[in-house]
Order: sequence, then C-alpha cells, then structure tokens
Amino acid sequence: MKGEDHVSLYLAVSGANPPKFGWEINATVRFFVFDQIRDEYLAKEGKNRRFHAMKSKWGIPRFMPLKTFIDPSNGYLVDDTCFFGVEVFVVKNLGQGECLTLKANPNSVSHEWQISNFSSLVDDYFSEIFTAGKFKWRLRLYPTGGDMHNRHKDLSIYLCLVNSGCQKVKVTFTIRLKGKAGRTHQKTTVGSSWFSDGYKEYGWTSFLPLNTVQEYLVGDVCVVEAEVKVLGIVSKLP
Repeated sequence: MKGEDHVSLYLAVSGANPPKFGWEINATVRFFVFDQIRDEYLAKEGKNRRFHAMKSKWGIPRFMPLKTFIDPSNGYLVDDTCFFGVEVFVVKNLGQGECLTLKANPNSVSHEWQISNFSSLVDDYFSEIFTAGKFKWRLRLYPTGGDMHNRHKDLSIYLCLVNSGCQKVKVTFTIRLKGKAGRTHQKTTVGSSWFSDGYKEYGWTSFLPLNTVQEYLVGDVCVVEAEVKVLGIVSKLP
C-alpha cells in the first residue's frame, strides 16, 4: 500500500456544511508534528492544493516512517500521546488575483535590542527598525504588561511589521531575553504567522513573569533578541 509502515496525514473538506454546487477551494496546506522532548515542530513545507467535489481530500501518505514515530527517543509519541497540526491558507477570489510566493531556502535575520534603565520604564517602547526579507520590522515591549489582565504581572513583547506594501507576509519568529552567562528565555511561534496591513503585530502578552525578569537584567539593561524568517509573500496581481 502507498502509505504502508508510515504515518499518513490528510486534510479533508468537512461534509457537515458542504460548499455550494460547483465549489472549489484553493489552499496552501502544511502539516506538522510536535517533538515533545526538544519542544519543537517537524513540518512538511506547504504545497498549493485544489479541493473540489471530486477531490475533497489531500494529504501525505508517507509523512513519517512508523518506526521513527514510535521511537521514544524522537519525542513524537510520549506516554501514548502525540500532537499533530495543520496550517491552511485559503486563497480567496476577491475579484483581484493574488500570487503566493514561498521561499525555497529562507534565511533567518537576527536583531538585538538593548534597553537601558529598564527598572524605570512604564510605557510601551519600540526598538529601532530593522530589515528581514526586504520588509521593515521592529519590536514592541511593555515593561509592566500589555493589557489589563496581566498588568504588573508579566512582560509583554511583540514583533511589529512597519511596512507591507499591501502584501501579506508569512513569517516564523523567535523572541528571546538574553541574560547573564549566556542564560536565555525564548518563545517561538507555532507554525507561522501572517502579517499584513490589518495584522501588523504578533507576540506574547505573557512572555515572562515580572518577578523573573530581574534575573535576566545585566545591571539595569534588558537585552532582547528577535530572530525573523520570512517564509512567503502574497502579492496582488496587477
């Protein structure tokens, strides 16, 4: 059989609320599985697929060898528990064509931000602007929490898109707090995030408890690093 001795993953259009007659859905589909030991995801790069009445299911019959999946040292199956996911980007027909370009070998761009006199900060602060994937970015930090629910409880940090040029930008990113003797605290996006003019900011409202932040300060300086990787771009066709 095609997927014999392998884990197979498929995405299907639900039959609970079937689309109207003659329907067609164009989407980019990306599957991933979580490594519970190393706290990271193994993903299969997204491919453009066309779903319709005669082909309502797409997938990967040989996503991973079964032997690899059940090996405890690989972290995919722990205590008889596993985590699979799928990322779906539907390209809608809005009367104007769009072109999705996925980068074959995207590079990560790192930017370090040093914030002096951190203990005296109250309001939100922005880093200097930096470039990743031909787009302008900056970091936004709330030293005492970004909303009413975590005010004076957590440090909040976000990645912000400065300019998109009416494009949608597919990004994965990591933000880390760098402390003494190489100590770091970091968070990485699960899957990827789509930035655009309407969604310019993604990050973590509860990045780190404030009572722990002091452990990462060097003097009264907070060092934040962002690692940004642009995976793809959606542009409007002329």
